[in-house]
Amino acid sequence: MSNSIDLEYTLSPKRLRHSRAVADFAVSLSDRYGLAIDDDELYQAGLHHDLAREWGDEALLRFTIDEQVAVTDEELAHPVLLHAPVAAVVLERAGMSRAQVLAVRHHTLGSSEMGVMGRALFCADYLEPNRTYISDEERARLLEEETIASLCLKVVEREWRHLIQTGRSIAHASEAFRRSLKEEVEA
Repeated sequence: MSNSIDLEYTLSPKRLRHSRAVADFAVSLSDRYGLAIDDDELYQAGLHHDLAREWGDEALLRFTIDEQVAVTDEELAHPVLLHAPVAAVVLERAGMSRAQVLAVRHHTLGSSEMGVMGRALFCADYLEPNRTYISDEERARLLEEETIASLCLKVVEREWRHLIQTGRSIAHASEAFRRSLKEEVEA
């Protein structure tokens, strides 16, 4: 990146620990699945993916409106989701590559537009070792998947089960992402 972002100033220690773990895990996924991704670019995307996560709803909404960030109605209805498109804009302005920007933009809900870097980031964000909602045994089972697409599909389906059990709705973007993954895995 041409413009450096000081994450130690921007993120809480807990969020910075998560971001570092996501970056490391994303690179390990890239190696595991033989993804054709520049490891440094992937690491930097993982490290910066949550740079706007702690801004708060009001700041995220204000940035989205002031900067005319393209977002969905569902993201506007749940402002915490705005941290992904907001971070993508900040990172694009800082000089990150198109692949990095798309990966960060879609790391919360997923998208067929996120590319292979986005898939690695999406899965790493969900599976990194500091996450307490998933056991080491379940993480290991998920990592038995043969492709990054099948791993993404399993992660999406696991998240859907959680959303349904807690009475929350599934975003249209996630539905489209699951559909595209299912078609790819079953082809």
